[in-house]
Amino acid sequence: MKHRIYFGSLLVVAILVPPAYGQETEPQKSFSGEVRLGFESTTGNTDIQSLAGAVSAKYLHGLWVYTGRISGSGRQDAGIGTEEQYHAELKVERHYGEKNYLYGQILYDRDRFAGVVRQLYETVGYGRRIVKTEKHELNLEAGVGARQTRLLDNTEADDAVLQLGGDYRWQINEHVSFKQELTVNYGSDNTYTMSLSTLESALAGNLSMLLSYRVENNSEVPAGSRKTDTKTMLALGYKF
Repeated sequence: MKHRIYFGSLLVVAILVPPAYGQETEPQKSFSGEVRLGFESTTGNTDIQSLAGAVSAKYLHGLWVYTGRISGSGRQDAGIGTEEQYHAELKVERHYGEKNYLYGQILYDRDRFAGVVRQLYETVGYGRRIVKTEKHELNLEAGVGARQTRLLDNTEADDAVLQLGGDYRWQINEHVSFKQELTVNYGSDNTYTMSLSTLESALAGNLSMLLSYRVENNSEVPAGSRKTDTKTMLALGYKF
């Protein structure tokens, strides 16, 4: 609980305290986002096909970058009830030059029928842009933080984590792009690994079609639960 309050306070301060700039310098500002809606197929602790959606947003304010993402899927099953999966993420970056930045992040994952039902992370860390060209971009990150976990058997645990991650973007051509995200959270109770691969093709105007494949693995789960879950999503996206 102390870890959660401490790291949560750091992120709240980063979000609420406006960045300082000289009076003669007007910081660059921009806002963008995307809405996705489609179908998702999951394997692992649940094998279902369901309706899925996601909303993401990005706000640039000078040297500061604010990003948020919410996604979820669900289906009503008469046999076992409502199958629900949610993911929420809030991240704040403070950049120093073109390559280096510090970040604070909150991650929330909930999967009603997975071995690990709920995970909440609060992390702070350092990121570096390794590659930046017209076609390729690679960023790597390392951080520390706290995690609160609830298992399927209602066991709860709090522990500290070491977070390693990165993302790679490849602009294949004018209309098609590929993105790979990878996050690993090492802790004394569990190691959580997430990989998300997304192929996107522009259609017309702000519309696009996306195919994504997400893999989540927990090293420690209750007896009878599977360690790995996968989610394949085919969706339409609208950028704004």
